[in-house]
Formats: sequence, structure tokens, C-alpha cells
Amino acid sequence: MPQSQYIPIYFNFDTGKTELVENNPNNTITTIRFVQNTPSILWEVLHNKYSNNLIIEVRDLNSNIIDSDKIELISLNLIHISFSIPLTGYADMHFFIGD
Repeated sequence: MPQSQYIPIYFNFDTGKTELVENNPNNTITTIRFVQNTPSILWEVLHNKYSNNLIIEVRDLNSNIIDSDKIELISLNLIHISFSIPLTGYADMHFFIGD
């Protein structure tokens, strides 16, 4: 199984930066970062947010945007991101809370 980790982050509207946090503040946007540390053609992202109301940004470990072959919402908790060649990187998932 590929090594991965989740890091809770949020967008700080005062500074305009994405920041790491221990406890998520009460924002209308919640962001989770999924990190894929070992090269893989399939990133399996289990986020447990029970939502499909999100935006996904996929980047390499140097923070460059990378194009995936396919992003598939398997369920309200599981996303598959696939590539034609094995890649490392991360996916920031921005979940929208509210109406």
C-alpha cells in the first residue's frame, strides 16, 4: 500500500495563506491535504467528510500543478485520482460547508 498522510489545513482570509492547524477554525471552507509520498498511478483518498461539494487541487511535491488522467468521486468519502505514470505529490481538497 502506498505511504500517504493527511494534514489538516485551512485558508486564512486575513493573511491570504493556507496554514496548518491543530484544530480547524469555524470557516465556511474546510481544507484537507492528502500527501502521496511514494510514486503511484492511483491515489486513493479517503477523506471521511461525507461530501461531494469540493474543489480538488493536485500538485507535485514541489507545489507545481499536475494534471491527472482522471478524478473520480467513488463515494461521498472516497476519491480516486489516477495518472498514466506513477507520481508523488499532494491533493488539497477544499470542502464547502453550508448552503
